[in-house]
Amino acid sequence: MTKTLLGGLLAMIALAACLAAAQAQDATPTREDRERVRDCLNRHGDADAIVQAADCVGEINALCKDQDTTAAALSCYQRHTAIWDRLLNDWYTEARDKLDPASSDALRHAQVAWITFRDEKCGFWVTRYSSGTYSNVIGADCAQQETGRRALEMHEIWREATQ
Repeated sequence: MTKTLLGGLLAMIALAACLAAAQAQDATPTREDRERVRDCLNRHGDADAIVQAADCVGEINALCKDQDTTAAALSCYQRHTAIWDRLLNDWYTEARDKLDPASSDALRHAQVAWITFRDEKCGFWVTRYSSGTYSNVIGADCAQQETGRRALEMHEIWREATQ
């Protein structure tokens, strides 16, 4: 009996490791993912960050919600979060380089606070729905939306700093 339970436990651990590895591979943005974000940003290039967030972040959110499986939705959110995160970090770095030292430091503090806010907010949703199988998807959805919104806010900061 103990050997059977131990064998089953080891099989579950191996399966979890395989699934984690597959999810990590699935989280790499595809060319189509990057083009989708770029095209949306190009369509709304003259709009302010709030309009871009509503349109582009919302467009990705709808796409990910329409996936056929929980794993596909999770992968979709993770891939697009990675795209937004890259844009966010690029604009953040470039903005800090252009700002005066006091403003650069203030932006760094604001970004640290935002990261804490995002993690706490999305962590709440994961905890809130932790009894269901969809809790990780809800957390990934939150991370994609918050990171996309912040990326577009950072774009505005970058644009202002480079003028």
